[in-house]
Amino acid sequence: MEKNDKQFLLELYKGMAATLEQKNDAYGDSYVKTFDKYGPVLLAARIDDKLSRYLALMNAKEDKLQSAKEGDEKIEDTLKDIIGYASLELLRLHKTTSSATEREKQAEALRKRRATIKKKLQATQTDSENVNPATDALLKEAQEQ
Repeated sequence: MEKNDKQFLLELYKGMAATLEQKNDAYGDSYVKTFDKYGPVLLAARIDDKLSRYLALMNAKEDKLQSAKEGDEKIEDTLKDIIGYASLELLRLHKTTSSATEREKQAEALRKRRATIKKKLQATQTDSENVNPATDALLKEAQEQ
């Protein structure tokens, strides 16, 4: 990849990020809300629509890629829409993975806390069947978690 290619892509992605942010401000987190409603088929349907649009525009073009239009939509806009939807899905996956990792860390901390309480319980129990007040408090704490 040449230096100019890299610069083009950096500017493209920077512009895409700004566009996605503006649309998110205007419409809310509609991609995630719609994904939650329809599931993975959402991305496939949106990409399929855009690919159909791309093919129609390519079939309609006469000259260069930049001059091909059908109505007001250019081929570049359609390709940017595809990038946008793919980016939103990558962001959703990233957040889901990050959340899952955080939940796993919290669960591990809870397991460690329970193990500590269990050890304290074992250390404070008497030989008899009766439980002393310190053990009683630890049992209550363990049950609340």
